[in-house]
Amino acid sequence: MHGQPDVLIEAIAQYPFDAVMTTINYYDRFNFPEIEEVLVPLALEKQIAVILMKPVADGFLWRSAETAFKYALSQPASVIVTGMNNKEMFEKDIDYARNFKPLNEMKKEEIYKNALELGDYVCRQCMKCLPCPENIDIPLLCKFEGCYDRQMDDGIISNSSDYALRERLKYWYGGEDIAKENYRALKIKADKCTGCGECMPRCPYKIDIIEKLKNIDFKLGKRKFF
Repeated sequence: MHGQPDVLIEAIAQYPFDAVMTTINYYDRFNFPEIEEVLVPLALEKQIAVILMKPVADGFLWRSAETAFKYALSQPASVIVTGMNNKEMFEKDIDYARNFKPLNEMKKEEIYKNALELGDYVCRQCMKCLPCPENIDIPLLCKFEGCYDRQMDDGIISNSSDYALRERLKYWYGGEDIAKENYRALKIKADKCTGCGECMPRCPYKIDIIEKLKNIDFKLGKRKFF
C-alpha cells in the first residue's frame, strides 16, 4: 500500500498474513509516520515479513540515493524493492548493499536535520512547536498536509526541474480527499493562527510555521491565497 497505512495496520492486526509491502524512505517518514511507528512494529510482533518499497521516494531523493539506500537498508525489512531502471542503477544499488553499514539513531537524526529534500519546510513531527496559545495542533496539521501532497508544494519555485518533479509526485498516493475530510473534522484549524510567533523559535528546523499554516489552510480549507 502507498502512503497512509491505516488499512494495512488494520489488515495485519486482524489476519495472519505472511508479508506486508509498504513505502519507507526518509522523506515520507514524516508524511506518514505511522508506517515506522505502528505498522512495522506490529508486523515484527506478528512475525510478518516487511517488504520495503520506494526507498528513493519515487525518485524524489535521486540526488541523495546513497543516503536513501543507507536509510532503507537500516530498516527491519526482509526485501527492498529498489525500482532500478537501467544497468547503471542496478550496479549502484548492488554496491550500496555490499558496502552497507547500519545507521544508528544519531546518524538518522543527522539525515532528518540536514537532508536537502526535507529542508526548512517539511515538519519532522518533533512536537517542539507545542503548545500553541490557540490550541492549534501544528504537527497534526502537517501530517494532514503530508497525506494531501507529501508536503511537496511549498509555494516556492527554485528551479524548473525540481518544480516539475514535485508537481509529478505530490499527488502520487491519492490522499487529497482523506486529508481534506480529516481537516474539515477538526474544531481548531490552521486559520486560527494569529501569527503570534511563539512556535517559531522552538522549531529546530527553522520552519516558517506561520506561513506553513497559511499554506495548509489554502490546500485543505477555504483560504484563497497560497
